[in-house]
Parts: sequence; structure tokens; C-alpha cells
Amino acid sequence: MGLLSKGDRVTVGVIAARGEGERTREYLRRFVDRLGLSGVRSGALAGAAVVDGDLDGYRRSVERNLVPSMRAGYRLLEVFSRRPDVFHALLATPPGWRMFVRFCQGRASFEETLTRAPVRAGLALLDRLPPARQVRRRVAVG
Repeated sequence: MGLLSKGDRVTVGVIAARGEGERTREYLRRFVDRLGLSGVRSGALAGAAVVDGDLDGYRRSVERNLVPSMRAGYRLLEVFSRRPDVFHALLATPPGWRMFVRFCQGRASFEETLTRAPVRAGLALLDRLPPARQVRRRVAVG
């Protein structure tokens, strides 16, 4: 399982051995469902709204079911993008690692993760730090 940052988006993916396609797809479906993102992946919310003729209900459903996780995900992406070095160091602490494991096991969503005191403390620390310096690499020509 992996969460990959791609610019302003986060992609969820899995890698598995050949011959395990359906089992892998089922694992991914269950993981995405635990995150509360199945509507985004499958378009189920939009499809239900069209069938029911209730586009306002679709908007409310997105606001209720998806937006909290999306906001939390953007918050985590923002602090990771600014200071990946410190973000990874915080994940390597016992509380950081426990929270990461809870998330990977589907026992905590993005928004639940942000309610935890150790996570809030780590994010507050990251907010006070300047962005990481860009290291310029010199390329030898010749």
C-alpha cells in the first residue's frame, strides 16, 4: 500500500506479485473504503445523485463524507511538502510510528489522525519552522 504525493494530489496504490490481480484490487477497494474515499474512486456518490435526481444531495454528501478527509490530507501534504525531513523524523518517533500504523491499518482516517495530540503538536512544530532549503547540485561538465 502506498500514498504518493503528485503535486497537489495524493494517489493511493498497492503493489503485488503477478497473478494476484483480483486479490490486490479487493485489498485496495477495502483500504479506500476504510479511508472514506470510495465515492471519489468509483464515482458512486455522483452516480447515485444522478439516478436520484438530487444534485444538492450529492453536494451535501461530498461535504459530509469526503471534504473532511480531503482537507486533512491537504494539511498533511502541505507540511510534508515544506519540511519532508522533519515530517519523516516525526514519523520515526514512537507516537508518530503508532499513528502511522493505525492509519495504514485503516484504524484512523486523515481527519482522525489530525485530532491526536501528538500529531497536533508535531504539526505545530512544523508550522513554526522555515521551509527546507533547496540544495543545488553542481553538475560537472567535461
